Amino acid sequence: MLLILFSKFAQIAICREQCVTLIKSSFENLKKISENPRSLEHDWRLIDQALPPFLRAILLADGTVTSLLSAYMGEDIEVITTQQNRVVTPIPLKYLKLNRNDEAFFRKVELLGKLTRKCYASAESILNPSLIGDRLFNLLIDEAGGMGEVLRNSASGSYREILDIPKASRFSAQRTYGVLLEKVPSILITEKFLIKNF
Repeated sequence: MLLILFSKFAQIAICREQCVTLIKSSFENLKKISENPRSLEHDWRLIDQALPPFLRAILLADGTVTSLLSAYMGEDIEVITTQQNRVVTPIPLKYLKLNRNDEAFFRKVELLGKLTRKCYASAESILNPSLIGDRLFNLLIDEAGGMGEVLRNSASGSYREILDIPKASRFSAQRTYGVLLEKVPSILITEKFLIKNF
């Protein structure tokens, strides 16, 4: 019994360490991107032409990805939250006005087809709660929904600023964008799309 209990505590410690590593890595990547954004002029010629046409369109879209996927794939898309929690920022993130040791909110989701159960995309988001009103913040972190839909329905005047679309790998394409609320960058999101499902 004691051995089983010790094993459970060891698993929790390993999981906690993996989460800390994931979050720190996300912050470091977003810091690099947001402090040195490439000038992206919603130009389709900037996107890898070997990617499927619909995926190229999604990478440049400033609409709700979940709705676009649903319309194109012909099935409802389910937003599955795989991780979300308040975190202490391991490094400063100037784009979101976060200093080291400030409180932020980290969320990771997967977008799955309800019929096919295919994972079309995953997204990691970092939010600065101090820049977002309480009502909107609570809607954004609701595990049952996607942020895009909340922003469309509850944050009039929100704007997505694409910061980076790196060269695609054989397996995935991704983009990072900031969400501006009342002209203030408040959320950073990196979306990854599995090419084989397009």
